[in-house]
Parts: sequence; C-alpha cells; structure tokens
Amino acid sequence: MSILASGTTDAAPLALSEAPPQSAPRLWRRLLLHNSAVAGMILLGFLVLASLIGPLIFRSDPTAQDLSLAFLPRSAAHPLGTDDLGRDELVRLFFGARYTLSLALAAVALGLVVGVPLGAISGYFGGWVDLLVQRVVDVMLAFPSILLAISLVAALGVGLRNVIVSVAIVAMPGFIRLVRASALSIREAPYVEAARALGVPSWRILLRHVVPNSLGPLIVQASLQLGGAILVAAGLGFLGLGVQQPTPEWGAMLGFSHTYIFSDPGLLTYPGLCICGAVLAFNLLGDGLRDALDPRMK
Repeated sequence: MSILASGTTDAAPLALSEAPPQSAPRLWRRLLLHNSAVAGMILLGFLVLASLIGPLIFRSDPTAQDLSLAFLPRSAAHPLGTDDLGRDELVRLFFGARYTLSLALAAVALGLVVGVPLGAISGYFGGWVDLLVQRVVDVMLAFPSILLAISLVAALGVGLRNVIVSVAIVAMPGFIRLVRASALSIREAPYVEAARALGVPSWRILLRHVVPNSLGPLIVQASLQLGGAILVAAGLGFLGLGVQQPTPEWGAMLGFSHTYIFSDPGLLTYPGLCICGAVLAFNLLGDGLRDALDPRMK
C-alpha cells in the first residue's frame, strides 16, 4: 500500500527486490584476489598487447608473399620462421590476434543485442510468444555448435561478416535462456506487480527490472561465450568456411598449414597454441567473474 500511496515505483525495487549489485571497486578487488581471474586477465592482456604493439615492432606485411623466403627457420629477422609463401609467421600471429579477438567480440556483442531482448520478452510475456521463441531455441540447441555454424555459413556465404553473424546466432540460445529464467522469476515479484498496477509500461519494466537483474549472469556467460566463439570461428577457418586467405586469422592459418604438419609442424603449432591461450584466458576470467559476482562466495 505504501508503494501505491507514494505514486511512484522508484523506491520499490530497493525495498522489495533483491540486494543491489556489487559496486565496481568491490568487484575489482574480489577479482584481484581470485587466482584464476588474475591468470586469465594476465594472459588476455598479453594477447591484446601483442596484437597492438607487435605489428609496430615487426613492420612486415602479413600478406606479402616471397617464395624465396619460404620455410625459413627461426632467426633474428624471423623469430618463428616463415610459412610456405615466405610470410613471417610471428607477424601473421600478431595480426591474427586482431582478427580473431575482434571477430569473437563482435559475434558475442551481436548475440547479446539480439538474445537479451528475446529472452526478456519470452520470459516476461509468456504465452504464445514464449512458446515460439523457445521452440526456435530448442531447434538451435539440437545442433552441435560447429554444425549449426557450418550450416549458417553455407546459407549466407563465406566472409568475415557472415562468420560474425553465424557465430552470433550460435551464441544466442544461451543468452535467451539465461534472461528468460531471470524474467520468469522477476515478473511475479511484488515490486513488478505494483509497477503493473500503476500502469508502468511493460518495456520500462523490462529495462528497469528484468534486464538489470540478469546482468551478473550475463557478464559471466558472455566471458565464457567469447572462448566458445573463438573455437567456432577457428573451426570454420580450419574448414575453409571462415575468414579467407590471405587474411591472417588463426583458424584459417591452421587450415592452410595442416598439410605441413610433418615437414614444418611449427606452422600448425603456433596458431593452435594462440587459440588455446585465448580460450583459456576467457574461461579463467569467466570463472573468476562467476565467483566475484556471487554474493555467497567469500
């Protein structure tokens, strides 16, 4: 009754909802005390720093071909040697970090932009909307991630933009289900019922209550999904369906070099280690974020 008498719902969430999320400084302190999160941040920072500074130190064109320099061993001029077309392997790895990390970030961001509203609408309104969205999600989850991505690329065509769209669609079901679960519990909360009684529009309830209460799990899911996006994109590149040569993307480098696994295994090993390192970094960071955002963890 006090909520109805006040004429506003601004104080309702604070009085009747769950405790507000942790402040950014406190979250940062908890992350710094988490060994997995620190290791993930260090590894990810190293990859990002290498992608930014590496090309400035080694000023070589990652796509320039010179067959006279093919299969050179490691040296001061070429710390990781050269590939079959005379391109510096280390420089291609530096530029590949830019493409691979940017691709994963763009795909997950697109998955969030589309998946979060769909999950919120599905869980909040229910009925035929929820039935339709969830049946589509069930169909998507019935396919392995890489198989679904291959099917989408086959329909859309190869290329960087289509790879981003395909990986984003693969990532959407997780975000939809996560936000839907939050919406199902929040829509029955007293402060949401009071807001509806006062005539607050549904879109405002979604923006003020449903989505903010899902931010913690969404941040963890997004960080973990970044690792998955890198794996899916690398799988597409390895099969020749992702970023096309001569663009130095790690997955494409793997696919282009697999025929030299016995004659020059480094061409396959180096991009593979980079992919493993990036996925490990995001998984460790996601593990730390999960513990830091959980109020039950001390």
